[in-house]
Amino acid sequence: MVAPAPTPAAADGSLEALGEADLVAACLAGTPGAFDLIVERHRRPVYLLCYRFVGNHEDASDLSQDVFLRAYRGLGNFRGQSSL
Repeated sequence: MVAPAPTPAAADGSLEALGEADLVAACLAGTPGAFDLIVERHRRPVYLLCYRFVGNHEDASDLSQDVFLRAYRGLGNFRGQSSL
């Protein structure tokens, strides 16, 4: 049996210190909490952009959720040549 590849982590074992590329790698490796941290870091700007498009809270919240769902599904195709 082959041992799984180590997942990227900060020296103290926390995910908070990771950059975007390492955090994406952690998500792809199945590290618990990695995508949650991506969502936390980007939640407000994504929501505000959605709100500018639709003009109300409920629709902006729904759109934000859709954005993160699509981001999660497409994470394997992220090449890291741009910021998240």
